[in-house]
Amino acid sequence: EVARSLAGFDTRAPLRALQAEVAHLDGLSQLLYCDTRLSLPDDLLMYGDKMSMANSLEARVPLLDPDLVQFVESLPPSFKLRGMAAKYLHKRVASRWLPAAFVRRKKKGFATPVDEWFQRSLDGFVRDTLLAPGSACHEYFVPGFVQQLLDEHRSRRRDHRRRIFALLSFELWHRRFLQSPVAG
Repeated sequence: EVARSLAGFDTRAPLRALQAEVAHLDGLSQLLYCDTRLSLPDDLLMYGDKMSMANSLEARVPLLDPDLVQFVESLPPSFKLRGMAAKYLHKRVASRWLPAAFVRRKKKGFATPVDEWFQRSLDGFVRDTLLAPGSACHEYFVPGFVQQLLDEHRSRRRDHRRRIFALLSFELWHRRFLQSPVAG
């Protein structure tokens, strides 16, 4: 049903529209502009917001102040990337106040043990939850494809942790709010 409703929809149209807004800029600036408007709000910021709210935390993202973003977007590409050095200007300014080892160290993401859980302690739970005949995933997605994702991830042929996390979140949300709605 979902596939039929999307028939003929050009999935690349939103990206093309964003890119058209900055077609006059260099390739790096176009990429950063689109990434800021697509990947951040619908992925990184959404997950961060939901996870912090679920734990009664108030998270702030000070470097995404609209005026600061607009200013950074106006900078020439050489201030953002110089050779293989990313965040060139940011690091140059930060080096005035921070130790060089801190400024030059390799980027470290906010790692969670989700992948280890999916590979070990939660593997059975994830499989049983997502592949159950009455599951929402079984109803809305092709079960064989979900099985393939899980198998590829388990064998480490492909890293599907984000997809598995999204499917598991969807399944648990569906059970909580659609299959067993809270009274009132």
